[in-house]
Amino acid sequence: MELFGGRASQLVGLDIGTSAIKAVEITQARRSKGASGVILRNIGIEYLPPDTIVEGQVMDANLVAEAIRNLFARRHFSSKNVVLSVSGTAVIVKKLTLPDMGPLELEAVVTDEAEKAVPFDIKDVNIDFQVLGKKPEKDEVDVLLVACKREAVEDRLFVVREAGLVPKIMDVDLFAVQNIYQEIIEPTLGFDDLSVVAHEDGEETKDQDFIVALVDIGISLMNINILVNGVSQFTRDTNFGLRQFIEEIQGELGISYEEAESILRSQGGMDDIMNLLGGFYESMAMEIIRSIDYFSSSHGGMSVSRVSVSGGGAVLPDAQAQLTERIGVPVVIGNPFSGMDIRVPDMEDDKVQSVGPLFNVAAGLALRGIS
Repeated sequence: MELFGGRASQLVGLDIGTSAIKAVEITQARRSKGASGVILRNIGIEYLPPDTIVEGQVMDANLVAEAIRNLFARRHFSSKNVVLSVSGTAVIVKKLTLPDMGPLELEAVVTDEAEKAVPFDIKDVNIDFQVLGKKPEKDEVDVLLVACKREAVEDRLFVVREAGLVPKIMDVDLFAVQNIYQEIIEPTLGFDDLSVVAHEDGEETKDQDFIVALVDIGISLMNINILVNGVSQFTRDTNFGLRQFIEEIQGELGISYEEAESILRSQGGMDDIMNLLGGFYESMAMEIIRSIDYFSSSHGGMSVSRVSVSGGGAVLPDAQAQLTERIGVPVVIGNPFSGMDIRVPDMEDDKVQSVGPLFNVAAGLALRGIS
């Protein structure tokens, strides 16, 4: 199995989240102008009881394995080969600037830097890195270090194998979201946020640094990844998510957590809680602004050009307008299916599109299986 890298053929992207298991299957078609050339073949979701997975740690392996088996049996995915991911406190992502050197020497130096950066015993950690680019004028190289607790990886491998599936690649949630954004979502958006330069061959390019904040909001965690001209420069995980809103609904209506969560999933009875939604948008926006401000202060005052929001927070009513107003930066809803040819059996295209933002991680993982 490849760890945080590599590519394999015909994979199902499997997102083992705090509240649900999500899966996406895609194939590659002949690329045509204005289209991604990606066909969406199948999607599925299986919800988990509360506290089955807590802060990324699998608390009930048998229940998670059963949920995965049920999902694959119900939705009839064509492959048992999967790519999965980890996130949360078990993962450390850090950008390093190091002297330029040979690959073997660089690997040794990165390993040494990892020992300083991770708050775990280095023997209990899987380490990988990627060279982001060289700075010839300074004889330096930028490297992205990824370190993950081995236990978190092994937990996921165990439940996947118990479910009868074959894990092929392990990735990180925020990189899966980046992958789907850059390959599928961004080409459908263009650069309307910026002025562009028209070239003689008809191609248009942006005339300044393009900085986008990718924000994925789940039940208990918000992942933020800020890209400068397509390269990750800042990442942050924060313990903020839809759980806060669900608990507010629970208190407001005097119902159980499960009943409040059901209202949010179906968006039935939302009229009764619209008074709470504004406050939740305010809290969400403040978390995003806090990360953007920290990025800006540590990167010479750079300004974010666009915010792409995905996950459960992206499918709340009027999310795009509400967050744009509060953040003060153009916000788009990251829908991975917007640039795909949808051929999902027994699901209407409109229904697939409506749930698209929930599947960014799974779709980004599935992309690893096509060339």
